[in-house]
Amino acid sequence: MEHSEVCMRRIRTFLEILYRQTISDRKINIVILCILTLAFSFLFVISQEVIQKFTEYGELDEGARTYEISFSGINSVKSFDVILKEFSSRNIEKIKHINLTVRNNGIFHLDLIFSSNYKDIYPQSMENRIIQGRNFSENEIDAGEDVIILSQSDYSEFYSNVSLGDRIDFSGYDFELIGISRDDNKTSSVIPYNTILKISQYNNNPFRMNEAFLTLEERLSKKEIRKMIKAARNNDLNDANIQIKTSSSWMMVSIMENISGSVMASLVVIFFCVLNIFKMIKILHLRNKNTMMIYRNLGYENLYIILTFVVEIFILFMISISVSHYISIHLGSIIKSMSFI
Repeated sequence: MEHSEVCMRRIRTFLEILYRQTISDRKINIVILCILTLAFSFLFVISQEVIQKFTEYGELDEGARTYEISFSGINSVKSFDVILKEFSSRNIEKIKHINLTVRNNGIFHLDLIFSSNYKDIYPQSMENRIIQGRNFSENEIDAGEDVIILSQSDYSEFYSNVSLGDRIDFSGYDFELIGISRDDNKTSSVIPYNTILKISQYNNNPFRMNEAFLTLEERLSKKEIRKMIKAARNNDLNDANIQIKTSSSWMMVSIMENISGSVMASLVVIFFCVLNIFKMIKILHLRNKNTMMIYRNLGYENLYIILTFVVEIFILFMISISVSHYISIHLGSIIKSMSFI
């Protein structure tokens, strides 16, 4: 009973000192609280942005299984086809990206639709995008017919005088315009893959496969990569320049390029906030020295005095973290726009 009374007395003593100290330091506490809230708000917003970027690019484990394949030369499409077949024997999970360009044409970039062999790893949901005309038939895709679906912007800019079903001159080849699709940030005008593969056999082939990103179910060894490149060159493609490398490093660089400027600006703000916080805590400590001497002369133990200072700082941190988290959730977009994150 006596022990519990002593404990209660100590708790009351501690709370009394804490209350008096907090009231005494209220002005500097408010300044520290504001600076802490500012620093933590930026920190939360940066964390959310970094997490979002990593989510957009996928996990790095997937990046380690994703290969960036670069091509150059007139036989780049043939090279891609050989590499694609080699990769298929290693179980392709998906084709993440294809960069196909066209020479001697106003439409510089094209997207592809694959036959049933590769449809699952590079699906195209054309049905939902077509606003005029029709979709490709399975026979047109498999046989590599000279048919094309133009995006709305490409049609308006280059072929607005052409009607659906007409033949259009596309880099020296006649293509039938079978449809017009809605503009999309990810895709553009589309032709069958087997069509460009067929045209790539000719000397005046206008199509160039610049790069592709392929994700496999398992990672390849350097020996397997060298074997693929050798296989491509053995298919009468000695003039083709082929490079294969994992895209995980590319992903990291891309992520940092997207967020580096904004993060650095925010980190500078946080750095100066932290410096100011340390200065404020130092001022708070120096101010409390005299107060501590008074409490010590009144018979209070050093433990209570030191614990009071620590708890006071802890409370400020917890309040600022809670407020900052609320601000980052409800006002995060405003902070981003103001700080260009």
